Amino acid sequence: LLDEDGFEAACLAVGADGQWWFGGIGGVRIVNPANPNGPAHVLLRDESVNALVWTGREYIAATQGNGLWLLQANGNYTPVQAASRRELLSNIVALHVDTRGYLWCANNYFDGLVRLQLQEGTVVQADHCMHDPFNRESLINNSVLTLCGDAEGNVWAGTLSGMSVFKPLNQQFAVYRHIPGAANTLSGANTYALFEDRDGSIWSGSLDAGINRIRPDGTVETYTANNTSGLSTPSVRCIYRDSKGRYWVGAGNEGLFRFDPVARRFSKVNAADTDGTALDQLQVKSMTEDDAGNLWLGTTASLWKYFPESGKAQRF
Repeated sequence: LLDEDGFEAACLAVGADGQWWFGGIGGVRIVNPANPNGPAHVLLRDESVNALVWTGREYIAATQGNGLWLLQANGNYTPVQAASRRELLSNIVALHVDTRGYLWCANNYFDGLVRLQLQEGTVVQADHCMHDPFNRESLINNSVLTLCGDAEGNVWAGTLSGMSVFKPLNQQFAVYRHIPGAANTLSGANTYALFEDRDGSIWSGSLDAGINRIRPDGTVETYTANNTSGLSTPSVRCIYRDSKGRYWVGAGNEGLFRFDPVARRFSKVNAADTDGTALDQLQVKSMTEDDAGNLWLGTTASLWKYFPESGKAQRF
């Protein structure tokens, strides 16, 4: 399945075809969720895929040093054509398609953001967004780690030194940063994970400073390993809300946490496979939910299925 030929899953995308598309070192693996132990269809085997996104028509994969690729549900794939390598960047780590159809590409090697307009697999417009020290409404940092959009069409970018929010109405960025001792500030500098809640709140996860929740009124709630929230790890890799309104957090080397929004507390999920392998020793980097309400977790070691109702887990 996923560990064939040393494959390591780094990202996950789910589109209208209902299949799970995993990207990582060794290309893309397409998995049928109804038969996760069955054969996985392989694309781009010789590439390292950092990010995947479903556009509504096709998948797009960002590779390490070899540009963007269009992936069709039937298994065909072609490279995205551009006038220059500069338009595609060299190390894309996150992708997002906004409400107007633009493709946003994030670079974590200090090359900022690129907003692309694609037409039949070719770049017809490329807008490069970089930090300008003389413009407070520019991108906060050129090393961008993650992207997400909100219901209003804004694009959120998590960086090494805070978050920037692109507002399409005025074509400018608003900024959130860590200011020690200040109210309504981020708990730390870097932002690795982003998630939009149904009430319009934006959740952000840091590699070393826990979680922030930015409410629509601008107030910021922080949950760190240093307060009484129950979050025992400072490293957060992904945040997810399932169909029953339960919140889940994938942590760095501490597995899975569940968040109680009423008590505003986190609890660690203690589960293991039948062979004794413990989930709480792994780094959970991505997750999704199947039709039965079970969670599927992409970790640095393997694919896991977690059953919230029973508390049991299964490793594949």
